[in-house]
Amino acid sequence: MLLSALLKASDDSYFWYQRAHHIVYDGYGGGLVAWRLAELYTAYARGMEPEPNCFCTVEATLEACPNWRLVFYRRCCPASERLTR
Repeated sequence: MLLSALLKASDDSYFWYQRAHHIVYDGYGGGLVAWRLAELYTAYARGMEPEPNCFCTVEATLEACPNWRLVFYRRCCPASERLTR
C-alpha cells in the first residue's frame, strides 16, 4: 500500500520515489509528507536539528471534530443525510 525508495543516480544525485494507495493518503497528504521529508533532509544536510513535527495526532483531529463520522458521510454520501436526521 505504500512504497518509498531513495534511488541513487550518481555519486551526488538521488531521486526520491514514493507510491501509495489512495486509502493511505491523498494528494494533499502526500504533499505534506514530501514537505516534511524536505524539511528533515535540509536540516540534516546543514548539520542542524529539524523543527518539531507539526502534524497533529489522530486523537487531536477527532477531538476537534467530534461529529466526524456525520460530516464524512454527509460529504461523501449525500443520501446518507436523510439517515442521520
